[in-house]
Amino acid sequence: MNHKKRTIAAFTLIEMLMVISIIVILAAILIPTVGAVKSRALKSEDVSKIRTMAQAVLLYNSVNGKLPGRFNRAMRVPSFVEDDERDRWFSTTMADMDYLPPNDAFWEPVVDYGIEGSGHGYLLNNTIYSEPPNFFGRRSNTLDKITQPVSIVSIRANIAEGSGDSEPASNIWMITNVDSQNYSSAATGGSEYSVNGEALTPWEGRHYAFFDARVEFIKEGEYPSRD
Repeated sequence: MNHKKRTIAAFTLIEMLMVISIIVILAAILIPTVGAVKSRALKSEDVSKIRTMAQAVLLYNSVNGKLPGRFNRAMRVPSFVEDDERDRWFSTTMADMDYLPPNDAFWEPVVDYGIEGSGHGYLLNNTIYSEPPNFFGRRSNTLDKITQPVSIVSIRANIAEGSGDSEPASNIWMITNVDSQNYSSAATGGSEYSVNGEALTPWEGRHYAFFDARVEFIKEGEYPSRD
């Protein structure tokens, strides 16, 4: 009885090394590409959130004739806010009035770059450094420092007065990302809610929403002067 010999095909060492080399080359090409695609997707999601917030502010102004306020400057993630403080924060106030989503995921940063522990995600331009000052109103324990929110019409009227430091309302920023530069202890006067350390966005810049609801990405070193 005849038996045919079976030949077993196998990779040689050289062929295996060639395959491994090709895999390494492909990985070197694809991994940065995948990372770049993911970063673009996160930036797009961040833009979407900020634009949604800005549009809600404009809708509120249209319905009520004034901007919402008076709020603390940072936007607190809802689960970090005590029940008796919900009217102090933009996030919980706008969520309670059904202008914006109430869930934490909407208010948290799209990627944790070191600020999530602070309970913040975004920042409202609600400071004495804006022009006109504190157009979202100002909270204070000192009665003569309390101001009420104004309307976009009032902002434009203020500009008509010819203040040397004024800008068109569309050029005044409304909302941006929180980081350790614009909400540090030094920037907040030592507030317990400040963000410290090297907590910067992973994009080497921030997204800014303006009063015409456009959102722009601005690189570090080129941020608006009223930060």
